[in-house]
Amino acid sequence: ADQMPTAESSLALGDSLFVEEEFAAALDAYAISLTLLSSGDSKDLNSDTKIVQFRCHSHKAASHLKLGQSNEALQDFEKALSLIPMEGFLRPGETERVYYRQGQVLMDLKCFEKAKIAFDKAKQLAELNHRDTVEKYLLCSKKCSDTIDAGSNEDTLIVEEVDQKAPKLSKNPKVENSPPTMPKYQYYQNDKFMTISILESNVKPDQMNVTFRTKNLTIIMNKQGQNFTVICGKLYDKVVVDKCKVVCKEEKVLVKLRKLETNYEWQELFSKSMNKEDSDEEMEETQHSSAKKVSTATKTARPYASHRDWDAIERDLKHQEKKEKPEGENAMNALFEQIYASADDDTKRAMIKSYQTSGGTVLSTDWSDVQKQDYEKTREAPAGMEWKTWEGDKA
Repeated sequence: ADQMPTAESSLALGDSLFVEEEFAAALDAYAISLTLLSSGDSKDLNSDTKIVQFRCHSHKAASHLKLGQSNEALQDFEKALSLIPMEGFLRPGETERVYYRQGQVLMDLKCFEKAKIAFDKAKQLAELNHRDTVEKYLLCSKKCSDTIDAGSNEDTLIVEEVDQKAPKLSKNPKVENSPPTMPKYQYYQNDKFMTISILESNVKPDQMNVTFRTKNLTIIMNKQGQNFTVICGKLYDKVVVDKCKVVCKEEKVLVKLRKLETNYEWQELFSKSMNKEDSDEEMEETQHSSAKKVSTATKTARPYASHRDWDAIERDLKHQEKKEKPEGENAMNALFEQIYASADDDTKRAMIKSYQTSGGTVLSTDWSDVQKQDYEKTREAPAGMEWKTWEGDKA
């Protein structure tokens, strides 16, 4: 039986649909997650629950933005900001992005004073965390100030992107002395894609080296000048290499694996078995494949079980049985089974009657002849043998 959805799985499904640009469907998934969370007492929400609620409203607002629904997006951004947990883990830059997007919505609605406040809060958080987005938020805030001072009512304001290499405004930048750590990842799936989410923010495309093969995946990330092999192994099932892709977002990196067999759920990300056929296939692909280029994306982005896949095991057994070639009496029986399986009703009746009534000495497929015969009276024992009853008497 299918497992009941949880708030976390519905949130993950919504994120996957967002990446696929199915924004209306993503809104439905986020709404289901919030509905599941609302069944508890809002006064007793723990930090983990608040984090899920925060992300649901934040991502829901981003979906509204994609659909051009500014007022709905603003409501969800405000709700998300009211749920920022005092304890618990939020991804780096997650809160400041909500303030930044809230400011963008307010600018679209020509609420420039409120937009400036939102951009200023995003800038403060970026300075506190020593992130390289400070100047972008400062420029947005300055645009709002200029518009307010000039009393302008322009329909649109163009927010210029700031070169990420420009010097930071922080007067006392914090020197990072700690060595880089291995990037963490998680994965989820839908009917078409297995999605791997690497939890590293502000990753550039040239930092990623991803090699796709039909049943193998290698992901190497360069982090602070050091290469980390995040993933290297044999996948649970085959993928369509040409339709696999890598999406670099502000808060994470998404690796999208297009399943060869759609509407089929992987039980795990990696396979635990290795046979000769897979090894030969891997060697052939290694000779003819190269690393797939990583593409940037300007657009923002099931639970699994660990039991064995008995369907896959059954397919392997059937495949092995087809490859086996029986010999001697087994080959003859296999031939008879094949004839019987593909025969019509009259042929099957002829084979059953002739074989059973003759004591296994006759096997005929001609029903027009078999229906007239009485093999029990005319049967003859094979050479060197004689018929006997069950009691041992001669028949």
